[in-house]
Amino acid sequence: MVTKPSQTNGINSLQLNRYPDGTAIVNSVIQTSGAIGTAIGITILNTSQNTFLRNISDQITAAHQAEAVISGVQNAFLFATII
Repeated sequence: MVTKPSQTNGINSLQLNRYPDGTAIVNSVIQTSGAIGTAIGITILNTSQNTFLRNISDQITAAHQAEAVISGVQNAFLFATII
């Protein structure tokens, strides 16, 4: 919701012949940031799952694995909420 108005304001400050370059740079940054955010979110999800499973002293069951997934998803959503 914020991206397009800020992109428009930023591009309006450029000279007319620089609009295509400005648009390309902004779009590249948006895509790169999205890819980095996704990678960090997946890393947090996997790390949380592994940490949860490592802390179980008994034999790991399907219920433990489901709880590990839930823990990972919760931490990944927390990261996304903070960002």
